[in-house]
Amino acid sequence: MHTATTDTLTCDTARLARWLDDPDYAYARGLLTTGEGPLARLRRWVGDRLAEWFDWTLNDTQLNWMFVAVAVVCVLLLAWFVWHRHPGLFRSVGRNATPVAADEDTIYGIDFATETERAVARGDYHTAVRYTYLHTLKRLDDAHRISWQPYKAPNEYIYELRDADTDAFRRLTNAFLRVRYGNHVPTRAFYEETARLADAVCAPRKGGEA
Repeated sequence: MHTATTDTLTCDTARLARWLDDPDYAYARGLLTTGEGPLARLRRWVGDRLAEWFDWTLNDTQLNWMFVAVAVVCVLLLAWFVWHRHPGLFRSVGRNATPVAADEDTIYGIDFATETERAVARGDYHTAVRYTYLHTLKRLDDAHRISWQPYKAPNEYIYELRDADTDAFRRLTNAFLRVRYGNHVPTRAFYEETARLADAVCAPRKGGEA
């Protein structure tokens, strides 16, 4: 009995459709070019990786939330890095200020007016001179006349202060260096001179800036 042979040239459309939808057979996807920018390509690449890892749990909306979570983590890491490198930027002055070490030269976390007055009252002119200088740095930084950083040397601020008060500020800086690092024992007259220099440096200028 003669039986009809199978036509091997017939296209199995159902199987072809499955192959076309299967990303494992998308051999030309690496050759395709689009008009998307680098950020869009990066987002698509990350999305593909997340889809590969979590395709059994995440839909498109959940993938978008995943991007938000990744962005939040990146912001938190950046904030931690800035805080780790420049902790003074996150300090406040007042009753709730973070305590600082007595020998730390910082312009944050210290009530300079009160601490200087206390130092003078007990005859500690070493501390009074030091606080007077640091308070001057804070006032200049607040007025954007210098940019204070904990790693900068005192002499660097002399070159930043490019105005008529440079000479007074240089003398104030030298007085601070003598007391802080030169083992100079200041007297009340020495302190009063540094206070006068600080007032001259921070005196209001034309335009009302302090």
